[in-house]
Amino acid sequence: MATSIAEFQRTLTELKSRLGLENNNKSPFNAEETKRLLDRAKVQFDFLRLDKMLTRKAITEYREELKVLKNEYEWRMTSVNKAELLDGHKAEATPTTANDLMVHGEKVQKESLQSLKGAILTIYEAKDIGAETQRKLEEDNDRIVDIHDKVVGIDANLDRVQTSIVRMLRRLATDKVIWVFIVLILVAIILIVLAHYHKLGN
Repeated sequence: MATSIAEFQRTLTELKSRLGLENNNKSPFNAEETKRLLDRAKVQFDFLRLDKMLTRKAITEYREELKVLKNEYEWRMTSVNKAELLDGHKAEATPTTANDLMVHGEKVQKESLQSLKGAILTIYEAKDIGAETQRKLEEDNDRIVDIHDKVVGIDANLDRVQTSIVRMLRRLATDKVIWVFIVLILVAIILIVLAHYHKLGN
């Protein structure tokens, strides 16, 4: 499942709302949902960064924003844990009867099920993004192999051209030597003829 910058920004907006950083937020803090959104934002950010869809400046800014949101989430969780710790003895002391124990067990089971669903959803999203990243890497690898093959072909063509140029230069050099010999022979013939006429004139 590919992601986009717009989807990543929507996740950040929803995460800020869950953390109470948006003015229009009136819903209570939900630790499991907020954790799921935070994990999704991290996965989407890694995908966009690996897919080179973000500039260096954007990567730095989003990394800092995720760090702030993570710190806010951890602070919220610390507050929740403190409150649960203070009320823990009362909550544990309440389910004394069989009916209370059953209600408490159902509550714990429901919370565990919600946590499990959130974890499974995050795993599936990470799996889809991983598959998309792998596909991108395979495409890049295919392009690199194609470029390598073209470079090898160009190198072979250059070798053939170089061999042809060397042959042409050798032929040209040979032709020059032949022409020099021809000119020397013609000069020698002309000199012989001139010498012969010079003798006849005398």
